[in-house]
Amino acid sequence: MHNYTLENDYHYYSDRLKEICLATEYVFIYNGYITIKKGFSWNGCSYVPDFKSTYYASLVHDALYQYKINRKIADLVFLDIMHRDKFKLAGIYYVGV
Repeated sequence: MHNYTLENDYHYYSDRLKEICLATEYVFIYNGYITIKKGFSWNGCSYVPDFKSTYYASLVHDALYQYKINRKIADLVFLDIMHRDKFKLAGIYYVGV
């Protein structure tokens, strides 16, 4: 079951993604940049409540997991985005991934 569907393309850069190259219908990763296309659906955070400041972190995390990107990298990107978005419980959510 998907809780969210992306309404506009989302772009994010991370050094952690520099070695990954992926092109699918909804997700494009090249040279550290990830683009997730409008219409991508995901279920948000698992086992914990979603917040405004976890929206993009869960989006990118779920996209990376869906396409079998290294879990450690996906989890660290999740943490990075929560820190960027000033989510105070980022460390707890990261441990629970």
